[in-house]
Amino acid sequence: MIEIPAGDYAGEAFPIPLNVLADDLREDKEQFRLELVDKPGAGGYRIGSVTACGEPGKGVATYTILDAHMTFEKTGTFVDVVGGLAPDGTPIKNAGDRMDYVFTLVNTGSVDLADIVVSDTIIGTPTLDPSQSDVGADGRLPAGGKAVFIASYTLTQADIDRGEISNTANVTASLPDYPDRPPLTATSSHTELIPHIPSINVSKTGAFDPETDDGDGLPDPGERLRFDISVINDGNVTALGVQVSDPGPTFDGKPGTGTMTPFSPQSADILRAKRWSSPRTTRSPAKT
Repeated sequence: MIEIPAGDYAGEAFPIPLNVLADDLREDKEQFRLELVDKPGAGGYRIGSVTACGEPGKGVATYTILDAHMTFEKTGTFVDVVGGLAPDGTPIKNAGDRMDYVFTLVNTGSVDLADIVVSDTIIGTPTLDPSQSDVGADGRLPAGGKAVFIASYTLTQADIDRGEISNTANVTASLPDYPDRPPLTATSSHTELIPHIPSINVSKTGAFDPETDDGDGLPDPGERLRFDISVINDGNVTALGVQVSDPGPTFDGKPGTGTMTPFSPQSADILRAKRWSSPRTTRSPAKT
């Protein structure tokens, strides 16, 4: 109960010791009723009209508390640009592939929001999508409306090696009808796991070394065969310490008696989507 001191307040405003305290609870359009009640034994009161002379005054008023709240959500979708399939048939996440992000703010309060700014730790500033948003030409987002922002990010090899992309989006929005109130803020995070897929393919070619070939198309003693081994890293991570081995050629099902030289280089680290070739030569056995 609020007591009003006795007096004549005709045409004058008087303070009522009543304050509305802000909190973080969503309590949309709370209302309370104010009513002038005569206090027995303390004299009566008379209410005059504040709009027209002679009309009855209003002794009852309803006060509505308007809330300012919003929800904010960030989602990410992987887009396969580079191609390649993992052993389980799912697309390999490679450097050069893309993540598409959608940032959705919903005005869940009962007052307009404005000056909406969204930022992201790896993308920067996304773009408002007017086709999905309810933001007016004046920049206001009405109660119940949503604002949708979009952005894309291209994966780097550092992202692949790290095994995930984690980023956090932040949003702020002002209350244009209540400039004395602080802006609303919210955050939303997204983590995209990037499985490491090691995979290499090997191809081998062989031919007579033109430096020793006599041109008859037959493997003669003293002639050399040259073998080239190519290893392609078609996984999404660097292949470390790649080595190849070869027992040597056979002739009519029999192992050659010549000497295989060492592969050069003997080992290599192969970056994702890179090729490594290692030549090796051997002397052919005597003709039979």
